[in-house]
Amino acid sequence: MLNSGDDQRYEPDEPTVHRFALRPLAAYRVGRTTLALAPAGCVIAVADVRADPLTWADAPDGDFALIGKPWAWQRVTCDGTVHFRGQAVAPGTGYRVRDVSAAEIEAGVAGARGEFDAGVAAQHLRTSMEFDTVGPPRLLFMGRPPGTELLTYSVVGSPLDGGWWRLSSWTVPDSGGMSMVTSADVTDPDLVVGVMLDFPNDPSVAQAPRPDAQQRFSMLLLAPRSATTVQVRDRAGKLLDTVTLVGGVGTTLQRNDGTYTLRALNAAGAVVGEGTYPLPSEHLPLPDIDDWS
Repeated sequence: MLNSGDDQRYEPDEPTVHRFALRPLAAYRVGRTTLALAPAGCVIAVADVRADPLTWADAPDGDFALIGKPWAWQRVTCDGTVHFRGQAVAPGTGYRVRDVSAAEIEAGVAGARGEFDAGVAAQHLRTSMEFDTVGPPRLLFMGRPPGTELLTYSVVGSPLDGGWWRLSSWTVPDSGGMSMVTSADVTDPDLVVGVMLDFPNDPSVAQAPRPDAQQRFSMLLLAPRSATTVQVRDRAGKLLDTVTLVGGVGTTLQRNDGTYTLRALNAAGAVVGEGTYPLPSEHLPLPDIDDWS
């Protein structure tokens, strides 16, 4: 490997040379696998950030590790000092993501709430098919969040290895988006999903929407179809809002740094679904460390 800053590719059937700056923790990705090499005598440990409690396991080869999971973090210890903790920057060769078939797109939009453009929906489902996706994505919603002047949003759930899911949302036309992984099955019809709409929603404006005077943003609520209202409560159980739904979809104004319980009720007042915001996610061992001084 050459210590340069570029990446040069040659014609098919010729060797491919990748040049990138060398770091104390060198990492290179080949398809779905990351090769990590630490300075001699150091020890690389790997943790699955989906696990609770978080545990670190030393790589069998000490200063060399093969990492096959995208949610794995690395920790490098040299002479008792942790010099790195996080996900190593890993340039490398790409992994060809399989196409989403026409039948999978048809199944992926079946049951979606809102009003969606078939072409845009197909595009978002194809975009959601990443290297760690283990099945076809599902469109959960596309449309204008009820009661707002925001543009159209789409929400997609993609299955991942180990029963985890990626929840993604984009604006239409594409001008911003968010993505997170969760242990909750976001396609579960009994789950109430909250999506905070605090990312750019206007193609002519680069910055995110501004909060209201109480620092609240619009949160899209996706509840069971039989639900007519969703109660939003804070961590202490205080009722913050009772949202009227149409087709199981509604919008509430909440702070994006809060923790909320979402409870869906039908017309008879019976509980038909529950959820939390934020959704249960990875247990990131923050803060990151990258100090080789």
